[in-house]
Amino acid sequence: MTNESPASVFPLRTRRLLLRPFVAADAPARFRLDSDPAIQCYLGGPTSKHRSEMALMHDIEDFERVGYGVLAAIDAEGGDIVGYAALQREPSRDHLELVIALEGRVRQQRLGTEIAEALLLTAFRHLGAPEIVGRVNPDNTASAKLVANLGMSRVEDRVDPLTGTTEHVYSLSREAWLQGRIAAG
Repeated sequence: MTNESPASVFPLRTRRLLLRPFVAADAPARFRLDSDPAIQCYLGGPTSKHRSEMALMHDIEDFERVGYGVLAAIDAEGGDIVGYAALQREPSRDHLELVIALEGRVRQQRLGTEIAEALLLTAFRHLGAPEIVGRVNPDNTASAKLVANLGMSRVEDRVDPLTGTTEHVYSLSREAWLQGRIAAG
């Protein structure tokens, strides 16, 4: 872990994206994402404008308080918000959870991998996280493939208290991540 404050590592830049904390002016884009059935089908379903605005304000406040959290995923070329990603404390657990949600029009561009790699680097190198988890709906084959390609292992199945659906929980330790990076050269 470095001596940086968590917030000092944000925004993150990848080859094609800017990942930065949401701001209040992002409310229309956030609502577009939160109300899109294709994005929200594995995240509890589309939400109302009011709930989206409340979630946005919570995410902004939470980021300011802890220095990390939900980030807008912005197309670096066009400037559009195309999704969101997060490193967030998993409720009642002592590790960070990786969350990625992208618009359908960009899903086949491997942006999820690009985001995940940037967030794993940030979590392990700058935030000192010992472990990252990802929760995946069993029907979400794209996310299951993504977490497997990142080297995450399925560690348990449980019921999501918000949706009542079964989810697979994947995990990656800092040590396994480092070994994977060394093996990749």
